[in-house]
Amino acid sequence: MTNPENSEPNRTGQGFPANPRIRQVVGAGLVTLIVVFVGLQSSSLRVSVIKQPEGNLYLASNPWLMCIACGVLGVVAGTLAVLYWMRSRAFLFRMAAVVLALVAVVSLLFAPTGMNHRLLVRPNSFDLRIGFWFAPKETHIDFRTLASLDLQRLSNGQYELIVTRNDRNEIRLPFGNLLKKALLQIVQNARDKGVVIGGGVLDARD
Repeated sequence: MTNPENSEPNRTGQGFPANPRIRQVVGAGLVTLIVVFVGLQSSSLRVSVIKQPEGNLYLASNPWLMCIACGVLGVVAGTLAVLYWMRSRAFLFRMAAVVLALVAVVSLLFAPTGMNHRLLVRPNSFDLRIGFWFAPKETHIDFRTLASLDLQRLSNGQYELIVTRNDRNEIRLPFGNLLKKALLQIVQNARDKGVVIGGGVLDARD
């Protein structure tokens, strides 16, 4: 018979400990991860338009909300990573801990990204700023120097706005939510300057 006094709880077993509190924390954490992820996807689709004297400014609606959500995602993922790592030495749990730790680091590192995204559309041009908060990419397009605008679908299902200058040089821009929202105004302003609008853009408008 096993002496109960010498028995110790299994902290290195192949499964997660049966401690109900730990299970509740893990369950709540996983549910939070799912809810935050869905919220990030939905919030990233909303774009606000602010009328200014020089043109219309397009911004992500409530960008601070995405920043906070990414922060919460990072904290929750980091907490789960620590729990998975400390409570079991099973290979799958250690791998899960590593993956969750990477999610936490990436979420916290890129949390401010999106707050710096903006698109300013003027009668003669537009300025687009996208990319990571620590390395933004800014593009200035002057309609008076363009030959054509078109949209092209990529192999991954995403789209690019192809801007062709009069010297035949091309600029390819990711067709994100800001450009989608401003497409009608961009097309109208470009047409006013004699820019040829490609079939891809016309299909997107429809």
